[in-house]
Amino acid sequence: MTAGTHLVFSLSSLALIEACAGASPPLVALPLVALGSLAPDIDNQGAIVRLGRWTAPFIGNTAATAVEAPFLRASSLIRSALGHRGLLHSPLFCVLLYVLGSAFLGACGGWLAWGYATHLAADACTVSGVPAFAPFGWQRHSLLPIRTGGRGELVFAAAAVTASVATLLAARCA
Repeated sequence: MTAGTHLVFSLSSLALIEACAGASPPLVALPLVALGSLAPDIDNQGAIVRLGRWTAPFIGNTAATAVEAPFLRASSLIRSALGHRGLLHSPLFCVLLYVLGSAFLGACGGWLAWGYATHLAADACTVSGVPAFAPFGWQRHSLLPIRTGGRGELVFAAAAVTASVATLLAARCA
């Protein structure tokens, strides 16, 4: 899935929390869930670490390149150590993030882990899948035949938004 779809899916999932909990998530949840939904792709230089393309219009190309450089180096190191869709895409790593994040950041760590979990759920719906049992087994498992960047991904994102709107409407009308 692309970064945009991860953002749409993660933020749409907050409607489920609102419907189940009967209360809206706190405002701080939005950026934390969004950040968590992008975090697993730190191992992919073509994904979220390309801050330059987002910041250049505001700070100029030279400054944007300087801001981006440490993230690209970190991304390169992580990718060479773990590969893309390796350990960072395992549910066990997400659980570890939740435990440590909650211990050190309280509820903020939980929101970050929720976004992370939505990323894994979305990637599990692609043909590439995720290593569901890593580090005990590295075979990737896929739930749906969606190709990243294809029409199926667009349908997936639209379905997530539609489901969240329907869930919110049903919860408010009940």
